[in-house]
Amino acid sequence: MQKASWHKKTFHLALFFFCCGLLHLNAASDIMVKAEPEARLVRQGEKVRLQVDFSFPEDRVLGGWMLGAYLPYLPKAFPEAAGIKVSVHKDPRWSSVCISGWHWLQGEQRQPGRKILEFDTASWSPGDYKLELRGLFRRREQSSVESDLYHSGHFLLTIVEP
Repeated sequence: MQKASWHKKTFHLALFFFCCGLLHLNAASDIMVKAEPEARLVRQGEKVRLQVDFSFPEDRVLGGWMLGAYLPYLPKAFPEAAGIKVSVHKDPRWSSVCISGWHWLQGEQRQPGRKILEFDTASWSPGDYKLELRGLFRRREQSSVESDLYHSGHFLLTIVEP
C-alpha cells in the first residue's frame, strides 16, 4: 500500500513541475519571428530585401535584431571572403557568425508588426545559405538581462555569381 502511495505522490509532483514548465514555455511561445526574403535567388553584390513579421505580447518590446548563421549552413568560403569573425564552439555544429551586428531599435520600431530590412551581399561567396534573423525581446516594464528572450526566424538564400 505504501509503494502505491509513493508512486502516486511522485506522479503528482512530476505533473506539477511539467505544468509549471508549460506555463513558462507558453509565455515564450507567444513570440514569433517570421523572415522571408523577397527573392531567394540573388546575384552576388545585390541587396537582399527581407520581410520580417515580429509578433509578441503587449508586455514585451523588440529591443533589436541581428543577422547570423551557424557555420554548417554557409558556404565554406563565406567567413573569410566577407571578413567575418567565426565564433568557434567545441562542437563544430554550433560554431557561428554574426553577419550584421545588433541593430538597436527605438520608439515605434520596437512595436510588433512587419519590418522591411535590407542587407548587402557584395562580399558574400556564391552558394546556399540558411540564415537566422534573431530578435531580442525585452520586458516593457522592469526590463533586465535575466528577463530578455531571444527568438529567431530562419530563411534560405542562394547567392549566384553576377
